[in-house]
This record gives sequence, C-alpha cells and structure tokens, in this order.
Amino acid sequence: MKLRQLENDSLTINHIEMERLLKEAQETLTISKKVAAESKRQIAEQLSKAVTVIQSKMGNCQHAIDALTQRSIEKMSAAEKSALTRIGQVRLNCEIQHSDQNVKEFFQRLTQHYEQVLTNVLISPFVQSIDRHMRVLYSKPAVNKISRHNAAKINVNCYNAMFYKYNTLNGRIYIQGEAGVGKSTFTAKLTLDWLCQKSSSQHLTSTFDDAQTLDAFDFVFYVTLRDSVDHRDVVQMINEQLINMIYTDEYRGAIYKLLQYIMQKYRCLVVLDGLDDWSDPKGQIAVPLMASSNILCTLLITTRPWKMTDQRIKDSHIDILLEIEGVENPDLLSQKLIGCLFNNETELKYNEFNSYIIKHQLFDLLNSPTMLTLIVCLWADGVCLKGSRCEIYSHILDCLLKRAMSRRALVKKPPFYCFRNTCFRNTIYCLANVAVIEALSSVAFDLFFAYRTEISKSFGNRELMKYLSEDQKTCALTTGILSERKHNSFTRINSTFSFVHKPLQEFLAAYYIANKPYVIDDEITNSIFKFSYLNLDISQTYIFLCGLNIKAAEKLSNVINTTCSTHSHLGRTTQNMILAGYKEAISNNNNNYIDFRPSWSFFLF
Repeated sequence: MKLRQLENDSLTINHIEMERLLKEAQETLTISKKVAAESKRQIAEQLSKAVTVIQSKMGNCQHAIDALTQRSIEKMSAAEKSALTRIGQVRLNCEIQHSDQNVKEFFQRLTQHYEQVLTNVLISPFVQSIDRHMRVLYSKPAVNKISRHNAAKINVNCYNAMFYKYNTLNGRIYIQGEAGVGKSTFTAKLTLDWLCQKSSSQHLTSTFDDAQTLDAFDFVFYVTLRDSVDHRDVVQMINEQLINMIYTDEYRGAIYKLLQYIMQKYRCLVVLDGLDDWSDPKGQIAVPLMASSNILCTLLITTRPWKMTDQRIKDSHIDILLEIEGVENPDLLSQKLIGCLFNNETELKYNEFNSYIIKHQLFDLLNSPTMLTLIVCLWADGVCLKGSRCEIYSHILDCLLKRAMSRRALVKKPPFYCFRNTCFRNTIYCLANVAVIEALSSVAFDLFFAYRTEISKSFGNRELMKYLSEDQKTCALTTGILSERKHNSFTRINSTFSFVHKPLQEFLAAYYIANKPYVIDDEITNSIFKFSYLNLDISQTYIFLCGLNIKAAEKLSNVINTTCSTHSHLGRTTQNMILAGYKEAISNNNNNYIDFRPSWSFFLF
C-alpha cells in the first residue's frame, strides 16, 4: 500500500517514521561496510597467498632453469674440451709427423755437412790448403782413463768404456791432452764413426772396434769452442756453427726451434772441442751452459790439462776423465805422412826418416801427431833438427815467413838476443823480418798476460793495430801466422785475429820474455799470483824460454816455485814442466854444459 501511495505521491511519512527509516538505512550501510571490509581482507589474504605461491613457483622454476642452464653449459664445455682435445691430438699428430719429416731432413743435411768439413785433415797445421782424406792420414790415439787426484791410468780401447759406466750412459765426458796430441782429430773421427753407423757407410775404419756403441746417439753436434767465444749457451753455439752454415737465413728461425725440440726428444751427443780456448763472457762459469731440460744430451768436452784445475769444474760434474797422450803408433803415422809426401818412394824415404830420427834422438817428439807432422815436413824440406823445440819452431817461423817472399829487413837495427841464439842462426827469413817477429811477439805476450781476464785467444782489429803496421798485419795473415775471422752483426762486420797454432803463439811469447826479462817482475808475476792456473797454461812458454834465455827462465821458475808453494796440487805437473825446460836448455846449447839453476822446492818421485 505504501508503495502505491509513494507512486501516487500520497504517502505521508511522519517524523518518527523518518527516523526509523534513516536508522534502518544507517544500519544497512554499516553492515555493507563490514561486509565490504571483510571481503577486501579476504581478497587481500587470498591475493597474498596467490603471490606467495606464484613467487615460490617462480623460484622453483628459476632454480630449475639455472640447474638446466648449468648442466647445459657443463655439457657444452665438456663437448668443447673434448672437441679441442681431439683437434689438438689431430694437430699434434700432424705436427709430429711434420716434425719427424723435418728431423729427417735436418739429419740428412747435418750428415752431409760433416762429410764436407770433417773428412779431411791437414798434412801440416801451418799449411791450411794442403789436406788429405781422413782414411789416408788418421792414426789411432793412445787414450787412457785417469783421475784428477792420482796418477793411475787405465787404457781405453773401446767406445763402450768411454760412454758407459755400469751400463749407464755417461752425461759428461772430459778428454784432456796437451796441444797437438790429436784431441780435435779424435773427436772429428768419432763424429765420422757415428756417421758411418747411421749411414751404413764403410769408407772409414773405426777408431775402435765397437763403433756400434755410437748408434745409441740419434744426433751428434760438433762444436769448436774457439769459434764461439762470444757465446755461453751450447744451443746458441750449435745454431751459429752448424745451423747458420747449413741453412739460409729464411729457414734458420724454424730450424733453431727444431733444434731445441731435437735436443729434448732425441738422444744427442754434443762435442765441445777446446774448452781451454773458451771463457765465459761474464766470467761466471767454467763450462758452456746446457739447459737442464736437455736430459737426453751427453757432453763430450776436450781441453788442455791446465783447464781441469779450475775449481768450478766439480768432480760430480765429471762422469769420466780421459787423456790422449798422442798417437798409439807413431811409426804408422810417419809412414802415412811420408806416403803422402813421396808417392813413389814411400819405403825408401821411410827408412831414411827412421835413420834420421835415431841419429838425432827425436823419439820424444814423435808421440804428438802435430810435432811428428812438423818434423816430417821439415825433414822432407831438407831441414835437419836436433831435438830442440825452439829450433823446430824457429824453422817453422822461417818457413812461414818465406811465403812473404821478402828477405828485406823491415827495420835497420842489430838482431835481438834471441837471434844470437843457436835456434835462429840457420834461419833466413826470420833474420830478414825481425820487426814482424818483434811485433808478433808483443801480440803473443799480451794475449797471455796484459789483456788477460781468464784467458785470451784473439784480438779485434783495433787492438791488433796497436802492435802491427798494416804491412806487418798483411804479412802475418799472408804467411799464416795469424788468422782472421769475421763476425757479422746487423750494423757492421767485425774481425778477430788469432794465432793459427797455439804453440807458435807460446814460442813468440817466450821470445818476447827472453828479450825483455823485466816483464817477469812487471807483469807476469802479478798475473801468476792472480790466476793460479796460469802456472800450467804457460808451461810451454816456460819450456821455450829455457831454450831462448836461461837466466830469464831461472827468474820465471822462481816465481812459479813461489806460487806452487801455495797450490800443492800443481806440484807434479809443474815439476815435469821444470824438467822439460831443463832438457830444452840442454838441446839449445852446443857446449853440452849450461849454467842453469831453476828454482824448485821439492821433487816428487
């Protein structure tokens, strides 16, 4: 009814009714707010739960994705590593195959080089152009195993005794011997014996019957130390003397790397010939450096005995010490030499030479192949010798100066003391070239003493010109007394000069001392006390001095005696030097009596 009234606009609402209606509306609104708030709370709660669930699910999904990604990365890394390994192995196999090919090629070139440079030997060390094949002139040396600390000797007659100790290959082999006994020729022949084993060639008779022992080495590297005085590393020496000689510049870098590979992977024998001709440019080591990584390399080192007194060469660094004392059969070598010089009269000339040796008692000089060669050559030229080393080398000087084809004296002044000595009386070209000999003797002396750090063997051109005029230098080079070697650099060409044969240098140094005895006090004494090994290094110079100037030799022996009193290990060797000097003094005196009183505190028997 009220709705009709409301529609007809005839509804009448009183005050009380109005209040009641408003109150009901208010209550209804309040209830609606409560319902809305509860709904909002419930919605927020459900939404929060939904967000939490969603976040949890997202975290799980992220972990799952991360784990899957990590597993995928690991699988890809493993696959990549495996692929790289396979690629590396394939590449390594290719490189090894390529390296093996390069190694074979290098081996062939190296052996060809040895066949060219090692197969011939000089008939005379002073005539560089006259040589013969090794098979014609080589004579087996007398080799002994020795100790640094006693005089015991054991004959060595096979390569196995040289290279093995209790079936273990020796790592460091030292061969000592005086100048001219054949150390260089022996090591060159050893290299050729190895070459014959590798190439199955029989064109040479092996030094020892067991040449197959050398087959243990895949490579032999032959180095002459006097030609690498500026280097201290063995690999650099091989690079300079062999690789640079075999290959052109464009290939040298690659072959140098191949060399390092070979020395680490292959059994190598490295021959270092002439340790006494080399000294460390930095003055720190006694033997050239060999990298410890080259564990398959064996070192074979030749030297003169005085070098073995160097305290830096430890006993533990010497697996075996050998000594060459000359040729085993001097008669055979002299017969071979005479056969080269007299093709059609070998037997007749050989008998004449033997009679000559017996008559003049020259037997002591025949064990040294160099000395034997010189005596045969001088005898073949009609020069009669009587056993004096001074006489021999004065004739050698005369023969060398003859090449200058000049009898004109270069200075006008009286002959020196030495030219009144017996050994020079029968010379022609020495007397005519006094100035050249005087200048060269100054060079020889200063190489031993004035410019000495440890040992000096050569001069540069600037230092040499302090002693020689240009004509004198040309004369020395032309005659073969001096040799010149050129060393290339990136900016210039340097030359070094040295005596062709060390005993000739020692003879000229003795000549200088004989004419200027005051240098014994002024220079030699200080050098001997500074370098104790110098006692041994100047032994040949001392022997020559005994034949040239007895009084000067007495004075020098006094200095040596004083030095040896503080170096007892030098005693026996120095005693032998004193006795050899006494014999030389007698050989140079025609009166068979000399007033020679060398100083020596004690003798060992």
